[in-house]
Amino acid sequence: MGKIKFGLRLLETLTSALYDNPIVLFREYVQNSVDAYNRALDNKFKTIDDFAVNISVNKDEKIISIYDNGYGILEDDFISKMIDIGIDSKTDLSNQIGFRGIGRLSAIPFCDKLIFKNKPNGSQEIFTFTWDGKKFNDMLIKDSSVELSRALSIITKTDKSLYEGSKSDHFFNVVIEKYNNEIVELIELPDFNKQLSYLLPLQYSPDFTYQNEIKKKYKKLLNDELDKTAYNITLDSEILYKPYSNENVLEAGIHFWDLKFNKTVDGVDEPFGLLWFTFNRRIVANPTDQPYGILVRSKNVLMGDNNSLVDAIFRNKLDDYITTHRELTQTIQGVYGEMLIYSTKFKDNARRDWFKLDEYSMLLRNIIFDFLKRLFSYRVEASKAFVEKNAEKNEKNKQKLREALIELTSTPVSNSKIFIDDFYKAKIAADKQKKKKEKEKQDIKEKNKLEYADEDVPFFPFQLQKLYNKILILLREYFSNNSNLREFLKIRNFIKKGLNKE
Repeated sequence: MGKIKFGLRLLETLTSALYDNPIVLFREYVQNSVDAYNRALDNKFKTIDDFAVNISVNKDEKIISIYDNGYGILEDDFISKMIDIGIDSKTDLSNQIGFRGIGRLSAIPFCDKLIFKNKPNGSQEIFTFTWDGKKFNDMLIKDSSVELSRALSIITKTDKSLYEGSKSDHFFNVVIEKYNNEIVELIELPDFNKQLSYLLPLQYSPDFTYQNEIKKKYKKLLNDELDKTAYNITLDSEILYKPYSNENVLEAGIHFWDLKFNKTVDGVDEPFGLLWFTFNRRIVANPTDQPYGILVRSKNVLMGDNNSLVDAIFRNKLDDYITTHRELTQTIQGVYGEMLIYSTKFKDNARRDWFKLDEYSMLLRNIIFDFLKRLFSYRVEASKAFVEKNAEKNEKNKQKLREALIELTSTPVSNSKIFIDDFYKAKIAADKQKKKKEKEKQDIKEKNKLEYADEDVPFFPFQLQKLYNKILILLREYFSNNSNLREFLKIRNFIKKGLNKE
């Protein structure tokens, strides 16, 4: 067999093809920082109490820095870890987020220079590895047939410099220099911070008091701390939090589904995650600037987007059908929540927008199907109940709605009765409010009618009728205030006769 050659296009496939949206590069470098720190802990390094990942953006110079105060990479391993492609030493995946050894390449298509700066503990030097993104993109245009090994010798270089601080200091720093217009547009988006807060493995905001309930349930189910995968991550020195506040917990309160694999032959069922969710009684669409839907997180990193649950059941097994994709996405827009998955049995696909198709992901898909089926059923019954006016039908709808609620939330019958009764109280209040607004509109309409012109000047042009009407209203107000309404009637009669002569 002849020598196998790899061309530069392979590197393009591992960067541009996988990382077409520049937002993902923040995820890749943050998760690399987190994984490196967790590996150090596995290797008996001490816990760093203030471990953090700091993202900073210099818009004027077009430089992004992702800096962590972890232990860095050992000097002997640094070059190989920077140059090897698709080789990953993460043998224990139990607390690792990434695992392919290609995430560090993600920024190459988006910048002129990608620089890795490494300061390991005990060294007085900073070790640097640079990828030349400009040369890489130029070669793709001019000479993409060049062998990968030769291309790497042109577009990469290593260096080191003296570190002026303490020998015991340690850090790792990714620097993205002269990023391109795609990143410019991304960073200029008004919701850029919020997009990061969806994507990264963050803590809940201290103002989100319901987190205690979620953490307690997670701990009981998985016998582990949810905060184990939540990190201190800042953007330009401002700490980022998951995008939830107490306002996101709606009328239903918080409900939970335990996520478990099928029972073993010994009758043991293995939990792999927790689903928490909340909704309004009618499941109407939430504001678009809020984190609608169920956000799926694997080890606390976002998988896909707000509609991932819906996409999951339309991705395969199309013979199963609840309703249209559009109606399901509309349904999920009325829900807030997270599917928090923590298991080594799920393998992310290459794009990290879902899991590889296997027996475990198919089991997850079936759970999602069951959840969406129950959610949609409740939404349909709630819509019927809210518009129904017939009292007898209301009682039947109440019962159907209560049954759908119990199916969705496992709410005890007594609690479900209270919830449904409150639903109807809200319906009555809404009906009253609607009638009140309609009456106010009618009153305004009546008030704005021509009080005199229709009767007094029936054949006059409408605009002049309005003027006439306004003048008489003002005159009446004047004479009424002076307790001389009789004089007003004389003037009114005089004007009427004068106009009708014309």
